[in-house]
Amino acid sequence: MKKSKIFSGIALVTASLLLVACSGSGTSSSETTTSEQAVTEVSQITWAHACGLPGCWYHVPMYVAQKFGFFEKYGANVKIQPMKSGGDIVQATQTGEVAGGHIGTDPFLVGAPKGLNIVGIMGENKQDWIVITRDASIQKCSDFKGKKVGAQAPGDARWLVLSAIIEGCGEGVTIDDVSTVDPNNDYVGALVSGVLDSMVVHLDELAQVQSLTKDTWTTIAALSDLQKKHYAMHVVNKDVLASNRENVVRLTAALIDATKFMNDPANFDAIVAYLSGEGIIKQDDPALAGAVFTQFLEFGQWEFDNNGLDTTYLTNSINGLVAAKAIDASYDPSTILDTTVWDEANEKVKAQG
Repeated sequence: MKKSKIFSGIALVTASLLLVACSGSGTSSSETTTSEQAVTEVSQITWAHACGLPGCWYHVPMYVAQKFGFFEKYGANVKIQPMKSGGDIVQATQTGEVAGGHIGTDPFLVGAPKGLNIVGIMGENKQDWIVITRDASIQKCSDFKGKKVGAQAPGDARWLVLSAIIEGCGEGVTIDDVSTVDPNNDYVGALVSGVLDSMVVHLDELAQVQSLTKDTWTTIAALSDLQKKHYAMHVVNKDVLASNRENVVRLTAALIDATKFMNDPANFDAIVAYLSGEGIIKQDDPALAGAVFTQFLEFGQWEFDNNGLDTTYLTNSINGLVAAKAIDASYDPSTILDTTVWDEANEKVKAQG
């Protein structure tokens, strides 16, 4: 059994999940221009993220890259554009309104075989869905039988997550054996007030609940331990990549380096002060923001030592969409990716030392 501070991998990609965008860029150490001069060498690109502001934690690397000088370091010329949803970003990228952005994987996987003029260049493999409880009588998934668990209406994201977790545990219990309750978007409040003792939550919601109660919260299961489905992806318009590839590579390098910066404990306090103090994330209390940040770091949310485009995760997601009749047939995910962008960007990062 894992206490709530032990964070396992979590995965399930649904089209309703919102994501965030990140941005970065890079120049090799062999270049002799200054950062300011390097910026003028490439045309500006607009990179979008979902959730708006203050928003989801997934877009944090983009703002860290901007605040702590990584765009400048690699000579990236980037305008950050908050948008409402990943679906909006897919449409805006397709039409050229934005160069690219950070989106939920499923909308892209559904649209790609229909001829989108978009490719994926990097991403995050895992999602942070977990089911938690303070009910000491619940020690495993089968103990949820007959119990109330917070989710959403049948067919919505959290209901689907709970169904996948309960059935994925392989203990003979299905979602039909559980009494699901829709708290009408007040997921944290329903737990804090005692209306519910169990809930499907994100890691940041767990941190909020921990900060607002004195109860011991136990993580019963994490979806990514049960299913490997892809979560988030940075995509770019193919025409933009062809005409302004250098800036896209520099943007990607800045993201890689900024994420390494985020994983260095020496930078933790400065990052938390920035995020909580300037409306980047929803938690304006530094202590709570720090707790959330710690959880995401321990979970390994942000990829930086690989491109975050694991074909096993992507293929599983594609097959899941086929089973859900969202797309007609499975396909090779490599046909909708350009992993050479990340490779070139990573070489720039390594050249910087």
